[in-house]
Amino acid sequence: MNILISIESSGIFSISFTYMEQRYQTLKTIYEITRHDPSPRTYLCHPREIILRLFLDWSVIHEHLKLLEKEELIITRQLDTLVISITDEGIQKAKEVNSLIKE
Repeated sequence: MNILISIESSGIFSISFTYMEQRYQTLKTIYEITRHDPSPRTYLCHPREIILRLFLDWSVIHEHLKLLEKEELIITRQLDTLVISITDEGIQKAKEVNSLIKE
């Protein structure tokens, strides 16, 4: 959650909250893993890469992956292990989330 407190010259202040749903933090992490690849959409991200970057239990991350896949922001496939690919929509959403955090 980001909190912005602003005080006007008249002494009135306001507080705004920006709450990022936790699944979008997982999406942002997937984006951070894939974004330096020449073709981020085809990068096969493995669960261990996500687990190493997030301080969340695998069951929570797995639930996030299911929700993100329903939103068509990622695609999961079962190969030898589970692999995750980010979609164009997922890249766009991750960039939006990044811009919210930086504001």
